[in-house]
Amino acid sequence: MGVFASGTPVDFTTELRTQHGARGRFAIGVRPARAGESYVVLEATRLEEPRAMSDRHLASLFDQLSVINGGVIFIHAPNTAPGAHLAGLLGCAAGIVARQPAMQCCAVHPDDEPLVAAHRRRLAGLRDGEFATVVYRMRRADGPWRWIQIRERPFDRDRRDKLKRVLAVASDVSEHFRLQQSLATASKALLRAESK
Repeated sequence: MGVFASGTPVDFTTELRTQHGARGRFAIGVRPARAGESYVVLEATRLEEPRAMSDRHLASLFDQLSVINGGVIFIHAPNTAPGAHLAGLLGCAAGIVARQPAMQCCAVHPDDEPLVAAHRRRLAGLRDGEFATVVYRMRRADGPWRWIQIRERPFDRDRRDKLKRVLAVASDVSEHFRLQQSLATASKALLRAESK
């Protein structure tokens, strides 16, 4: 009411709860409207940016989501191999894979390397909201090759709109592939039997 009576702006700071439930400090300015009008204009400016999620908190969140998802969720640079992120899925020690990227565990099958390169090029051209999926073989710690499906989407860009980080979800789909192969083999056997 003091603003109405005196026409003098009032400034103060206060803590408010945002629409997402977080608290933040705001500078509030109360300005009189034009002469003869019976309302005021409120200007609110957030004094501090919301704190970004720490890497540790983000990793913990992804670990929990991975349990629900049955795979692995991670963020990586678009041109880096995801081997270290997939270490747990493939029974490898993440620290060793990170220090020795050429080791056999988490290696991409040589026949699938062109497929992976094509996927990386496709990923670089995606717009926000789009995603790309690729399935290729990677080696487990105990030796066998596993079919890994990775679904990725742009996550972060620089000022020049160049892709900096990618959000990825990976899962082992080897059993699905084995089932498909078994069904294909059974179908062929049935067709041969019927043709005799």
